Amino acid sequence: MKNLNKNIIMSDYEKLKKLGIKLYEKRRFDECISVLKTLSWLMYNYNIVYTDDDIENIIISLASKYYTVKKVNTNNTYVLFYDYWAIDARWLTTIYLSALLKKWYDDNVV
Repeated sequence: MKNLNKNIIMSDYEKLKKLGIKLYEKRRFDECISVLKTLSWLMYNYNIVYTDDDIENIIISLASKYYTVKKVNTNNTYVLFYDYWAIDARWLTTIYLSALLKKWYDDNVV
């Protein structure tokens, strides 16, 4: 079995990233998504790369091909915050909610 180190993981990351970009450019979107899931898993588990603008741009583009966003008219008195884990105070949930509430309070208090 191969010993993993940062250099090996980053080498694999770069190879997968190039493959993902190539698949995207060839419009082989399902395969591209599978590669991006592997990239995400790799970096989630090894915490080396936290953001990648190239990959994020591909994800945004793919999302727009698969999903449409419907704008909802509101009276701006409600905030819907969806936490995938559905657990109060997990990770950044508290920080996000605090920031949203502060923004609303700053914008709406006379």
